[in-house]
Amino acid sequence: MKVLIIGAGGHGQCVADALLRSRRAGGEVEALGFLDDVEPLATDHFAGLPLLGRVPDLGGFPEAAVVVAVGDNVARRGLFEEMGSLGRVRATVIDPTAVIGSDVVIGAGSYVGPLAIVGPGCRLGSNVIVNGGGCIGHHSRLGDHVHIGPGVVTARGASIGDGAMVGAGTVIKPEVSIGRGSVVGAGSVVSRDLGDYVTAVGSPARAVRRQEP
Repeated sequence: MKVLIIGAGGHGQCVADALLRSRRAGGEVEALGFLDDVEPLATDHFAGLPLLGRVPDLGGFPEAAVVVAVGDNVARRGLFEEMGSLGRVRATVIDPTAVIGSDVVIGAGSYVGPLAIVGPGCRLGSNVIVNGGGCIGHHSRLGDHVHIGPGVVTARGASIGDGAMVGAGTVIKPEVSIGRGSVVGAGSVVSRDLGDYVTAVGSPARAVRRQEP
């Protein structure tokens, strides 16, 4: 399968790196290059992968699958849904160093980064990001379009709602839920449930403001 990477910024390059290393390890997915409307590369390539144009140029690659590699949850969701409306296969990218447990479901278009762990029985929605070093505890649930920052640890049975963002190094205690659209600041400790569309920070994490849905 040939794949186009939508987004040539930092996250796009992380996704590209995972694809390249998977290919070197014998994987069958081949990265063709990048399309980007907003944040082109400083040069016209990254690690040999070219910048092939803007997102409307997708039509020049009718057989390619896509992976939306944009960190911002709202922008990524919009592009993911646009690719679906165009009938594009949305590829899931799992770094070859990630550990995926038994009986795990990972939705279309998701990315699991280097040295990440997804424990047994987990359910990850579509278009999810689990960045490098993240540890998703067994039987946790992540909704669609969730973004898990580097080094985040969720204990068993955590629940994270659609479109939530969890900042780097955060710890989520067992059976705790985070509502849809919420943002948890880096380095927080989430020891009790958080509602929808809130920003929370600290140890223990406390809601400091409400987001617009």
